Amino acid sequence: MISTIEIFCCYAREDQELLRNLKKHLMPLQRQGLITIWSDTDITAGATWEEEINQHLNTAHIILLLVSPDFIASEYCYSKEMKQAMQRHERGEARVIPIILRPTHWKGAPFDKLQALPANASPVIDQSWHTVDDALYDVAEQISTVVRDLRIQHYMAEADHLYQNHRYEEALVIYDQVIALFPEYVPEYALAHLGKGETLLALKRYQESLDILDKAIQVDPKLTSAHFHQSRAQALCNLQRFEESLAAYNEAIRLDPRTPHFYADKTDVLLHLHRYPEALETSEQLIRLEPNEAEHYQHKGELLLQLRNWAEALEAYEQAIRLDPRAAFYDKKGELLLLLRKYEEALAASEQAIQRAPKEAAYHLKKGEVLLRLHRYEPALATYEDARTCGAESNPYTYYGTGEALLGLQRYEQALAAYEQALRVAAPDPDPQFHHGEGVAHDYLAQHHTSLAQQAYEREKQARLHWKAKENIALLLILSTSSGAFSLLRILTGHTSYVLSVAFSPDGLTLASGSHDNTIKLWEVPTGRLLRTLTEHTNYVSSVAFSPYGLTLASGSIDKTIKLWG
Repeated sequence: MISTIEIFCCYAREDQELLRNLKKHLMPLQRQGLITIWSDTDITAGATWEEEINQHLNTAHIILLLVSPDFIASEYCYSKEMKQAMQRHERGEARVIPIILRPTHWKGAPFDKLQALPANASPVIDQSWHTVDDALYDVAEQISTVVRDLRIQHYMAEADHLYQNHRYEEALVIYDQVIALFPEYVPEYALAHLGKGETLLALKRYQESLDILDKAIQVDPKLTSAHFHQSRAQALCNLQRFEESLAAYNEAIRLDPRTPHFYADKTDVLLHLHRYPEALETSEQLIRLEPNEAEHYQHKGELLLQLRNWAEALEAYEQAIRLDPRAAFYDKKGELLLLLRKYEEALAASEQAIQRAPKEAAYHLKKGEVLLRLHRYEPALATYEDARTCGAESNPYTYYGTGEALLGLQRYEQALAAYEQALRVAAPDPDPQFHHGEGVAHDYLAQHHTSLAQQAYEREKQARLHWKAKENIALLLILSTSSGAFSLLRILTGHTSYVLSVAFSPDGLTLASGSHDNTIKLWEVPTGRLLRTLTEHTNYVSSVAFSPYGLTLASGSIDKTIKLWG
């Protein structure tokens, strides 16, 4: 970090006495360690004078042109040093300041558009000044202002560089130094607070970040840019103050309606607030800004899924694929097709995902699930083996899916071993269906309820109670943040006596209901249409439950039987 400003003096030999007087006036700044002053009078014996001049001319932060008739007449000063100085000034590498020492015609010179010193460009020896010291005092005062500005710029540039390179703790130290050193310079003081606030945000110190950002705006209200409101919005969102975060994003968008990521971030906040229609509207605004960004359509598809708008969600995923046929988009499309029970299309989408990312275990697991729905047990078994090869050994659903495929192939002992492996991998909190599969395998092996099967079903019951408790906690949390969000969708009628139990299929598209009228009815959730009535029980049906993949429905009745439907 540069804290000392180097000043280079470009002058004619005839003006050495005025140069010495100028250095005296600048000496207080040098004694404070704020500047170093260099001129060719400082060249040491034996040094190559031109090389040393070039070195300092190329490293100086401020270059003083001590203008006089002799300076203008000097070929070296005018054509060599001044030309090099002006090039660095134009590139923004140095600040050139002309100081008019003696009366001379300098209009039309390369530096004539720069602000010359002393005040009003009156020469230092001009009679308008009481003494030469008065003129040089004015020069030193104005140079001290430039020195201060450059020091702040160097501090801020270094802090910004550290921030951009994720060296946040170091950046924080420098922002604090600026705040401590320059409290009287309002714009810079406020900018340092802004930089500190954003650095604290990057360090996930959200409350401190918010406090500093608010302090910045108090110091300088002109800082209310879109970027400022975005930073506040991010801090508020991470503090779970979502309504305030939403207001801040709205302000950022009002000030800068053409920045896409403002809309993306606002959509995330609306999702936290469960305001899905507004999130969808914001997502569509984002798409209008960037119509060729495939990921925007994927996010739109996910929002449409939340709103249960299946057809438009599918179209959004297909548009994402048209723009960028990547594996993740095919995977999302496959999930939706699986939900819609379009199994052949879901299988094709899964295969496209695997073709593009053959080592991604999750895609093989999805394909295995689809094959189970299609009752293609041999290919499903091979697919779950592919998933293990790709690194899914630690995923219990790999073994559960293997068990389901083996059960469909009537390889019951191997199925039992697969279910037991799923339970071991998922311990200590396995999915209840793992126990259920274990029980079913024991049943098939014994052809009747054995004690081992009964123990497995009892473990399933206990696991379901545990998982149900977790679901209830989540439901309470949702209700506490969106009170009154539910409304009646439809009424299903068809049972002739009271309903004792209901259960949704894993994909949420089918509802099973068990009734005192001894029947089970299957309903299509999106439309409310009755799909099928099951009538094998001889007494009322007290419970119904789907397997995780929806391939099997279990029903319990007061007629002392449990029936499995597939």
